[in-house]
Amino acid sequence: MNDPFSLTGHSDETERKLSETAESPKNNSEFRIANSELNLRPHHIFCLRFFEGRGYSEAFVKNTYAVLDRLREEGRFTVVFGPDALCEACPNLHAGGCVWQNKIMRYDEAAASLLGVRENEAYLWSGFTKETAQTLIPAICADCEWYGLCANK
Repeated sequence: MNDPFSLTGHSDETERKLSETAESPKNNSEFRIANSELNLRPHHIFCLRFFEGRGYSEAFVKNTYAVLDRLREEGRFTVVFGPDALCEACPNLHAGGCVWQNKIMRYDEAAASLLGVRENEAYLWSGFTKETAQTLIPAICADCEWYGLCANK
């Protein structure tokens, strides 16, 4: 399986931008692009960077792999503050939204602020490195049930 975090095959310009982003996580405006059909909540950027095949259910895990495949193929996503591509297979999503809505919105607001992303704006997936995500996880996800998987990477 291809490594979803691999930076190989990018141009020198993209490598430079990735390096700058790693040093300054809030500087992601240069990764903003035309809207994408793939929607992601801000905190799911972190979830996807550290995903290792575990999740709420088999359907959720399969969907997460499918989202990662799309990110590798399409290379872009649009930020949303509501149910997104990962939520589609989540057992915690109900008609009114996520059963953990208050906690999830707190994660999204913190992630958006630290990453410098805005709702309904599209970004390049390559602009959000695993290294950058690692440095920000404690500030966003400390009370997440999956925190141990990401914090120990």
